[in-house]
Amino acid sequence: MEELTSALKFEKSRIICLPFISAPPSNFNTIYTALLLAHENACKLNISRICSISFETSEQHKVDIHNDGSNSRVRRDNDDMEKVKEWLKTHPPFNDSDKLISLSSGIIADSKPTLIHNWYHKPTFSGRYLNFFSRHPLCQKVVGLIDRVLLLSHPSYHQENFELIIKILLNNGYPLKLIFSEIKNRLSKKFKQWNDLKITTTDNTIVNNVDTNNHSYFTIPFIPFLSEKIKKFFKKDTLIRMAYKGINNLKGFIKSHKDFRSKLSHTDVVYKIECQDCDASYVGQTGRCLKTRINEHRNHINWNTTQRSVITEHRISHQHEFDWENIKILDKERVLNKRLISEMIHIKQQRQNLNLQNDMYTLNPLYSELLAES
Repeated sequence: MEELTSALKFEKSRIICLPFISAPPSNFNTIYTALLLAHENACKLNISRICSISFETSEQHKVDIHNDGSNSRVRRDNDDMEKVKEWLKTHPPFNDSDKLISLSSGIIADSKPTLIHNWYHKPTFSGRYLNFFSRHPLCQKVVGLIDRVLLLSHPSYHQENFELIIKILLNNGYPLKLIFSEIKNRLSKKFKQWNDLKITTTDNTIVNNVDTNNHSYFTIPFIPFLSEKIKKFFKKDTLIRMAYKGINNLKGFIKSHKDFRSKLSHTDVVYKIECQDCDASYVGQTGRCLKTRINEHRNHINWNTTQRSVITEHRISHQHEFDWENIKILDKERVLNKRLISEMIHIKQQRQNLNLQNDMYTLNPLYSELLAES
């Protein structure tokens, strides 16, 4: 029914199905949850006025009660609904307000056609932040919080949010004088940038009077006092800018607790098998598990087959043995054509390879010349 009526315009009423709530229907929390979901759907449809809510007994229930005067389930349900009515009188689910609040997005819409947005914090927000003594540049600490206040909240919330970041920074060891100094400098810089954005009267396009040259950035590890001195050398350069990169990060402390994956369990690889008694080597590729392919090379000497194997021929003719325990993975590539090209290039780079010539017949001669020069 909801799908059939979703495209129709409505003036007074509309059918909206509520999701199934796996809870006792007469429970107060169940009723309250259903009312909140109905309120959220009304917010999505921009319904600012909600009619009164009443719970009435169906005609079938009235007949059942009249026929059965005992303490039946129907009578108990109706008694529970009377309790719910009394409870809702003292616990109204909808507050009297001239604002429309979306429960899912947190956006507040007032009577004017504007949206008021605020800096959102998760319910688990604890106020912990980078400590003042952490080995991170100051521009990555205070400036980020100031920009969040300016860019993520409506001006009516700026004072509240600035008080919040001052409290956060104080709790994490930042000096009060430094906090006010950074806020003042950042506000001055942002106001200057916004003032430089002017709208021309000719074509109503935005012209940025700030230098619009394309800057090249490069990063260096942040080391206190030393990195700041290095950055001074690049202030005069208008095309090159420097950025900091923190040395300490979570990767150095939190390790991924995954099971160790052996070399022979990899797939889509280009591999190399070396002879233990000479410089001969064999390069191959496989999309299967490497262990399966190596076992085929190793056990081919015991097979009764006419299929040729250069590894088996080398073992029989020279009485040599290959190093089966130290297989080298030269490359990993999922695409077969790219993996074949990688195999041919690595074959060409071997000093004494055992591969047949037809393993490299599709290699472009240009690659051969480049590999020979290198």
